[in-house]
Amino acid sequence: MASKGNMEEFFACLAADTTFMSALQTNALSTQEDHCIVHAAVQAQFSDTAITLEDFWCLFARHSDVAPLYLSRAVHAHRKWQKKHHNVECGAKQTLAKDLGLKGDTLPYAKLAEAIPNFEIIICNHVDSDKHKRGTILVDVGNEDLLADLTAPSLAVPPPGEDWYVVTPQKSAMFVNTEGKIELVVIHGACGTCLDILEYVNSVISEAVQDHKGVHPNHGGELIQYGWNAGAHHLCVFGLVNNLTQKTHKNLTDDEHQQKDGAILGILALTWNLLTKTLPEEVVAPTRAAIADAGLPPMASKEDISEHGYYLDLPCG
Repeated sequence: MASKGNMEEFFACLAADTTFMSALQTNALSTQEDHCIVHAAVQAQFSDTAITLEDFWCLFARHSDVAPLYLSRAVHAHRKWQKKHHNVECGAKQTLAKDLGLKGDTLPYAKLAEAIPNFEIIICNHVDSDKHKRGTILVDVGNEDLLADLTAPSLAVPPPGEDWYVVTPQKSAMFVNTEGKIELVVIHGACGTCLDILEYVNSVISEAVQDHKGVHPNHGGELIQYGWNAGAHHLCVFGLVNNLTQKTHKNLTDDEHQQKDGAILGILALTWNLLTKTLPEEVVAPTRAAIADAGLPPMASKEDISEHGYYLDLPCG
């Protein structure tokens, strides 16, 4: 346990450290200043273990009475700035949540139809899937020739006497069967006018596609692996996937890797919140219950399984 004299000398050393004080006074203090704190602890001879920035905050809270006035004033000014900065961030988050419609409770589909403009509820039963074998290939009527070389069973849709139902961009629709169960939901404009958010999400996806790992060579398009995976059909092992190619992984620092993972996790979190606030309660409630019953852990990356490792680097801050 450090004596009062050791603690006083520790704070005096930090107050005399121009690098540490400059970072503190410009609100740029980070773990990069840990070496300053370690040096001060060695000079004060009060600790045999490495002292970090987090330890400094705890020590100052307990022993601020022996800290030099110069250091105390800088710490108090920094904390005042932190509080103001935190309030600005909270305000931006609240504004974003309001613009995206993330506030309020999930609505049952009857009330959702009243809340969303041009929303139509359509009573329709889907085709009984038991009538067709698993692996049946669907093809548009008129394009049957595309399957001429295939031996797999196929089904031309829509069947005779029926036609596609087109949900135009200006409308939203929900298909409910005669038992009152929801078959399909199409909701347009869920992101409102937040085009900057869509641009950000697309940029994260594009970058993840470049870094992707695990795309089947015979698959068209791109596939991004991330988070928890139950493994292949022949080898079911539940765990976190390697979402980066070996080459990309080697060329990244730990901070860069965490930044990439945090960005992907951020847009997944944003998507989940949009879904749970936009879709009807009849869809959201059983989905939440199934996740809880399965005991699924929070979404994470292989390098970081903490529950608060994501961020959204949005234009609003």
